[in-house]
Amino acid sequence: KEKGATIHLLTLGHNPETEINETRIEELKCAATKIGVEKLEIAGLAINKWDDIMQDNITFWYEHQDSIKTIIKNKIIAYKPHILITYDTEIGGYGHPEHRISAQLTKDIFIENKQDSTFTTERIYQFTLPDKLETFMLSNIPAYEYSMKLTGSNGLPKPDVAIDIVKYWKIKNEVALCHKSQFRTLHKFHMVANQNELKAHSKAFNKEYYTIIE
Repeated sequence: KEKGATIHLLTLGHNPETEINETRIEELKCAATKIGVEKLEIAGLAINKWDDIMQDNITFWYEHQDSIKTIIKNKIIAYKPHILITYDTEIGGYGHPEHRISAQLTKDIFIENKQDSTFTTERIYQFTLPDKLETFMLSNIPAYEYSMKLTGSNGLPKPDVAIDIVKYWKIKNEVALCHKSQFRTLHKFHMVANQNELKAHSKAFNKEYYTIIE
């Protein structure tokens, strides 16, 4: 944003017909405003309960990948981004299959089109963690272990870059505070801090890590 970037955010899930998703959508709008997103779009695709996720019962996301891929590609064509930011393609962050599948479809689109002179995307940044932080944050998360077993993965991909985010932690914290229904999860992943602990927290978790696809 400091250098004039325009941010577009596409969320594939969160069907507004369910009560909890109405709450999550309002939280997402709050977060988008705080972070400076110019355009937020919610595709409203089916999302799954954790019981189904932990049994690999996510039929929609397996059977409709062509349609999901088309949604993502159409947005890339419409907004012509130079950089895409997604979850990783190994396990989907903390082991969420919808995150993994959407990241893989985005990567597939990039690989298939990057030689096209009209395709503007230059690289993808995938969220990841170094080994020690991965163990610290994720080793006790059931979905993490299950996802590695399901995919045969050894975990998150190795970072290519570490970005210092200390000066952005105040904004990052304000964004996290928008997601009131998710505080338990956010605290578990050390993504939110009390105001009197913000300085120490920002120093302890002072970087974001990414794998770069070019």
